[in-house]
Amino acid sequence: MPTPPPGVDHTIDQSRFWSYHPGGTQFLFADGSVHFLSYTINYATLQALATKAGCEVVGEYN
Repeated sequence: MPTPPPGVDHTIDQSRFWSYHPGGTQFLFADGSVHFLSYTINYATLQALATKAGCEVVGEYN
């Protein structure tokens, strides 16, 4: 589990993705594109985006 930056000491911040961007964070995708993902993203969609297994049906995430 990554260590949060200085000043971030909330337990919830250690168990999900986070950044200093309001509402979400930027993710670099394997194709080289960068997408902003909201903290409110559907968990199943986030899992489908994060797997390397392939063939998942990914819902809207932008």
